[in-house]
Amino acid sequence: MAAAVGGVPEILDATTGCPVIPFDDVNAYVDALAWVLANPDQAEARTMQARDRLAGAYSWPEYEKAVASLPGYL
Repeated sequence: MAAAVGGVPEILDATTGCPVIPFDDVNAYVDALAWVLANPDQAEARTMQARDRLAGAYSWPEYEKAVASLPGYL
């Protein structure tokens, strides 16, 4: 569960967690936390999906590859 601001939505969506929208709505955080507590198996599955997404698209090798593709960056 996290506020859907900045780069967070690149990783966190309805399949990988509980994005909180709008970020400044206290009740949205309460609702997301209540969902996690009521659905621990689904919450764990979303966590695993998030981990897989991070390990794939956002790993250090992927970062290096992206930076190396920027003309004149290195």
